[in-house]
Amino acid sequence: MLDSVPIGEALARADARFATAWYHWFFFAQPELPERLIAADPAAFSGGDPALTGEENSADFQRAIHDPVTVSAMLEDYRAGLGVDRAVDDADRAADRRITCPTLVLWSTRDDMESLYGDVLAVWEPWTTDLRGAPIDSGHHMAEEAPGPLADQLATFLTTESESLTNNAGCTRPSCAVTSGFIDPLGQFVKRCSPTHAIER
Repeated sequence: MLDSVPIGEALARADARFATAWYHWFFFAQPELPERLIAADPAAFSGGDPALTGEENSADFQRAIHDPVTVSAMLEDYRAGLGVDRAVDDADRAADRRITCPTLVLWSTRDDMESLYGDVLAVWEPWTTDLRGAPIDSGHHMAEEAPGPLADQLATFLTTESESLTNNAGCTRPSCAVTSGFIDPLGQFVKRCSPTHAIER
């Protein structure tokens, strides 16, 4: 998860400061009008600083913001966030359903995640069973502004999880409780079993 919290958590903390800083969430969720206003002056909605995000990334965004189909797709994400996504999240929380796979949360230190939510991982803890995370020295667009540190965090997370799966996979004991599995590079399913069992080769 990059620079985000569940929509219900954000709305539960929405005060005047939040509404002022993140008014576009509510504006973009409105029907029809956002498309018309963006189409009138796409560059005014581009945001981002090419000096931070890179000229190539900035050019890609400019092409996207001038494409009406792309703009509508972007706005539908905001509409879903305040509609169906929130409803599904609320139902999951009411049923105490959580994300059960290993979950990595990364947030930017030069955006307002920490000032809005304080301990970002504490916000995510009720939603997950296997959580880890870290801040990234960046603005909101981490992939463009801090690709190296972001890639390092992802590589460490994915390598650690891959090793964990490999170390706990392949047990053939009848008593083994297979809890999950993964697809190996050859496309074969490899079971993940109880970590108390050694791998039998």
